[in-house]
Amino acid sequence: MEPKAPSPPPPAADGRTLRAQRMREETREAILQAARRAFRAQGYHASSVADIVGQARVARGTFYIYFRSKQDVLLELIERFLQEIRQQVRRIDTSAGAAPPIHQVRDNLARIFRCIDANEDVAAVVFMGAAGLDPASRARVEAFWARIEDMVRDALAVGQGLGVVRPCHRPTAAIMALGAARDATARMLAEREAGDTRPPHDRERFLSEMIHFILRGLLRQPDLVELPVDPAQPTESR
Repeated sequence: MEPKAPSPPPPAADGRTLRAQRMREETREAILQAARRAFRAQGYHASSVADIVGQARVARGTFYIYFRSKQDVLLELIERFLQEIRQQVRRIDTSAGAAPPIHQVRDNLARIFRCIDANEDVAAVVFMGAAGLDPASRARVEAFWARIEDMVRDALAVGQGLGVVRPCHRPTAAIMALGAARDATARMLAEREAGDTRPPHDRERFLSEMIHFILRGLLRQPDLVELPVDPAQPTESR
């Protein structure tokens, strides 16, 4: 039997198709960013679809091409927020010449909290506003926290394997560490919403104290936590 001739390649998308696809992606992203601005200015609960389309400068009908509701927008922003938090966590490097593991653990936490600070519009809903959400959005927020708790528990296991984290019941320790961080961060965000105008270095001090508090309860040698928080960070991120 003669070999079957290969199928011809599918026709390449023409320039108009690619441009249309790019425009759809840009419009969708514009709506998401407009929602973030609206949530930052007014809070999630006070913002409406009308506010979002006004910020995005698109028609209301255009909004519904991409999203069914304001809640759908929030769900995507929460998922992006989780992905961004995950990206802040670096694998602990144990090779020769690498920074001490305690420094690396501390800097992972510092990056996570700076990520929260930079995403305060979505973070405010995740940390403070779940009680007023619809059931689907509330379930997504709860799932967010469940995944963060899994990340903390996994990080504790890694730390124990490296001899950095003290022996502990990891699920309980994860709940306690996350609870402390969650409540402290919620208070910081609430104060921001209420018009807190403290300078950035005060927020940095708050961040440093929170990290030290959490790590002192988890490390084998808590005295080693007395270190500056990630001094290599550029000043504009502090």
